[in-house]
Amino acid sequence: MVPALSAKTKYIVILADGMADEPIEHLQNKTPLEYAYTPGMDELAMYSEIGRVRTVPDDMNPGSDVANMGLFGYNPEQWYSGRASLEASRLGLKWGHNAVAIRMNFVTIEGEGSFDEKRILYYGAGGISDDDAWVLLNDLRQHFDGIPYTFHYGGGFHHILMGNGCLQATAAPPHDVIGKPISECLGDNEMLSDIMRRSHNYLSQHPVNIALAANGKPMANAIWLWGSGLRTQLPDFLEHNKLLGAAVTATDVVGGIAKCANMELVQLGALDEATNYRDAAGAALKMILRKGYVFVYVHIETPDDASHEGNMAAKISSIKNIDQSVLRAIRRGLDAR
Repeated sequence: MVPALSAKTKYIVILADGMADEPIEHLQNKTPLEYAYTPGMDELAMYSEIGRVRTVPDDMNPGSDVANMGLFGYNPEQWYSGRASLEASRLGLKWGHNAVAIRMNFVTIEGEGSFDEKRILYYGAGGISDDDAWVLLNDLRQHFDGIPYTFHYGGGFHHILMGNGCLQATAAPPHDVIGKPISECLGDNEMLSDIMRRSHNYLSQHPVNIALAANGKPMANAIWLWGSGLRTQLPDFLEHNKLLGAAVTATDVVGGIAKCANMELVQLGALDEATNYRDAAGAALKMILRKGYVFVYVHIETPDDASHEGNMAAKISSIKNIDQSVLRAIRRGLDAR
């Protein structure tokens, strides 16, 4: 997917996931990237080679999992086996014979009628806390005791179900179907659909959600099962690309790619403050300058998160933070070496 790189040169890839967009009328018909204050990117662009690269094969879903795998140098058409398998690998889950991983989101749904007639309001339950998610997940384990799947904690709104058998036909990605009738978004696996329906009946009355509602916060009143995958097995990054590589990310999916490729992984916390962005820059500089890595992949998810949430102000802010606290910080560190 990417051209061969030379081990005589060191590379830092800064991937601002979801930063691209369409021109927005109230942003003077500019894209968020054009509108944001980005002096670091502007300066670098003046003496850079600029172009486009296709990271997603025509017949594959243009998600972060597929696109990032291609940028790591692995053709997704050959190596991709499902998003949840990457996240399960990052979490260090054990893979049994014929194991299947399924991504599980806590979501907020709203509307009248049955579960199938309602719609997803928040694909991440409005940012449920780790503590609340831990309580809900443990109670779901007991509530669904006896089903052929096990619940595994991932943090916040995102978790993993593990089962056995063939690849599951799961529901559509929840961030892609916000506001659509749930009946149009379910997969063909009736058992998984029934688990989601039953989760809504149970979670709607759970004390954690009653407390959230009382405090004016979104409830995690259902689970959403999607992105199933068999175990991902990638060639060693060093052998495959002839480069000693490391990855810096806050996401399980990119961390999973790095783990499957036997790369050094720096797993960041949530990038919700400028200091955390600077942590990404510091980790990249440490890998490239002090630990001898030749290729460092810095993945920043915040523009994509803001896009899925429809939060334009957050997207513009994240682009500014990437420019100031990641790109410019890395350049300052390289210049001072």
